[in-house]
Amino acid sequence: METKYDKIFPTLIMTAGDVLSKRDIDNINKDIKNLSIKNINGPTQSHPLQHENPVYGSLCDRVIELCEKYMTDSSYLYEKLEITNMWSNIIGLGQYHAPHTHSNNILSGVYYPQSDNNAKIHFLDPRPQAGVLTPKIKYNTTNNSNLLQYPSETNQMIIFPSWLQHYVESSTSGEPRHSVAWNVMMRGLVGDPHKLQSATF
Repeated sequence: METKYDKIFPTLIMTAGDVLSKRDIDNINKDIKNLSIKNINGPTQSHPLQHENPVYGSLCDRVIELCEKYMTDSSYLYEKLEITNMWSNIIGLGQYHAPHTHSNNILSGVYYPQSDNNAKIHFLDPRPQAGVLTPKIKYNTTNNSNLLQYPSETNQMIIFPSWLQHYVESSTSGEPRHSVAWNVMMRGLVGDPHKLQSATF
């Protein structure tokens, strides 16, 4: 008897390594170390308009390039992608980002200009029904897990749907972890007007 599996309703997460040159990485890290907005109790974050900062120009180019690839590989039609927000972060010992999503955008992501693989990013299963009955697991795979984590590797980028809930675990390292997060939105006509489900952004 022949059997097969179809993976339906997938949630795609893209990873890319060796994103920027050493010069670009050094310039971004230098900028992050001079963040003007400080947070004593939690992670330090910049203002959300770093995509207008020339230091982040090369990173913005890669963000658009890879988000366009994500959309194309997903067979989505769109007119244009635009970065709506970009901000930098410093996570120190014991600090973390609580579970959250990024509303009013299509794709979001994070880039690590400095990390020692500490303070991983975790993604939660978006299917509430999947937890109704959970058999004992022999070993974890992407097919049976409701929580998946990715290491924060230097010069790596991770892109995911903005609606996907995620968080960053508490840092156990004495070395500050630098990251740059962003949101991307489609511009122009979105959806199919003939199905009465379209809008122009």
